[in-house]
Amino acid sequence: MSELFFADLVQETSLTGGTGSLELSGAVPGHRSFAGAVPAETAFHYAICGIAEESEWEIGLGEIDSEGRLVRSPLASSNDGALVDLSGGLKSVALTVAADWFAGQDEGGSGGTVTIGDVDGLTEALASKQAAGDYAAASHGHSGFLQLDGSGNLAIGTATPAVRLHVVDGSTTTGTIRLGGNATYFGSLFYDYGAGALVLGTGAGQASFSANFQGHFYPGADAVGRCGLGSNRWDVIFAASGAISTSDERAKRDIGAIPDDWLDAWGAVEWQRYRFTSGQRWHAGLVAQQVHGAFAARGIDAFAIGLCCHDEWDEARDSDGGLVRAAGDRWGLRYEECLAVESAWQRRELKRLSERLAMLEAG
Repeated sequence: MSELFFADLVQETSLTGGTGSLELSGAVPGHRSFAGAVPAETAFHYAICGIAEESEWEIGLGEIDSEGRLVRSPLASSNDGALVDLSGGLKSVALTVAADWFAGQDEGGSGGTVTIGDVDGLTEALASKQAAGDYAAASHGHSGFLQLDGSGNLAIGTATPAVRLHVVDGSTTTGTIRLGGNATYFGSLFYDYGAGALVLGTGAGQASFSANFQGHFYPGADAVGRCGLGSNRWDVIFAASGAISTSDERAKRDIGAIPDDWLDAWGAVEWQRYRFTSGQRWHAGLVAQQVHGAFAARGIDAFAIGLCCHDEWDEARDSDGGLVRAAGDRWGLRYEECLAVESAWQRRELKRLSERLAMLEAG
């Protein structure tokens, strides 16, 4: 090795285990890499500090080989000065000045020659590294890798981040981001490898929505969740085809003809033209309160039939007490139900007219 080299702010991480040369994984934030700061075939002092295993440390004389690895020659270590058989977890590797070098330097002064050994405790503090302190695994609760590579990609749980933020669980096939604490309704975003889907969930293991690799977006449970609320509606829905509603006979009971009193009530409903208070376009359709009134006049509950809806909601405020949404209510109609009753009413009326016409022709 050549003349000893010193440099400031040179520090990287490593995941390599064993007693051989270390693979370096990139500079930590605010520092430089060894390859970017140390000339080739130049000796320097290094300090290896265990993060995942804080009891492991090694101070030595090193050099970067042609493959960018740290070649180790220990001067002091947690293994009685010999090479440490390092664990495979996260560790810090820094360019330093070893106590061994300080001990060999004399400093002249009026009181005679002063060496590093004359400073009480300094030799021991430098030669026998203290625990990693605030950077130790026990202090930060690390359960895996936290890696920032030279490209600015940050990884949690893997040593090789592929994107700006790369999160991996126990294997390379899953990854989870959790929002909130340990309460029942914490949020999570995770990748379900088995289903090939990105999942947005609330609570432990509850998938609220999933988007899979085929581009399908679907709820986590069958016929449970809603798309929108009475107080929070979608404005416009663009689709290539209409909605598909369940019509399986096996899912129905009490199947029978539509009663005449329902159809008589519907005959009193008038189709209207109107404009919404927030818009300028004309529309043709129905008014929910009028539909409800036509059925109520005949003692029939339009809600029980599934024609009418009425939603109410409380006011909502943000964390500062500001009003986000005022309390309110809104009437609505299930148009597919209304159109079905309209069709049944028209078919009954057409049948009655046909029967009368047949009687006239026969007379």
